[in-house]
Amino acid sequence: MDAYVEEREKTISSIGDLKYTQNEFQNICEEIDLVKYENTLTKLAWKKKDEAKLEMNKMKVKNSANKNYNKNSTVNRNFFSTKI
Repeated sequence: MDAYVEEREKTISSIGDLKYTQNEFQNICEEIDLVKYENTLTKLAWKKKDEAKLEMNKMKVKNSANKNYNKNSTVNRNFFSTKI
């Protein structure tokens, strides 16, 4: 993904150095497939975002299980220490 970002930045900076009209800019973008790079970057960003969400959900489940385990062990400890 970093390679795509770097390539995009280089392309945009090289275009920024030129003087052009709006129509010329559109022609330049079509020639170098700037839209293709943008679409690829967008897809990769969404994929990374989805992966991060899955990892966060896994961490939530683990954290919840850990809290429940610790909560239940505290209740059981008090149960065994009561006098009959």
